[in-house]
Amino acid sequence: MADEVPARVRKVESAAVVEAPEYINNISGESLAVACKGLIDEGITSIVMKLENCNIANSVGISFLIEILESLREKGGKLAFC
Repeated sequence: MADEVPARVRKVESAAVVEAPEYINNISGESLAVACKGLIDEGITSIVMKLENCNIANSVGISFLIEILESLREKGGKLAFC
């Protein structure tokens, strides 16, 4: 995707903090999902989604957050929002 901006990720020991953008839509939601899938593939199954800068999410963006949650639950992981 040409407009895709990579999600900002910070690893903290065996967990990670993923910073959500101002608007979670199809493009940014996919970027979040790709970043979280990479973390899960690395064995990181505790993820905090930092929503400090997020003002809005559309239905497609929410569906990506649900996809991330389901992927983590399959691995016995957790997703927290702050």
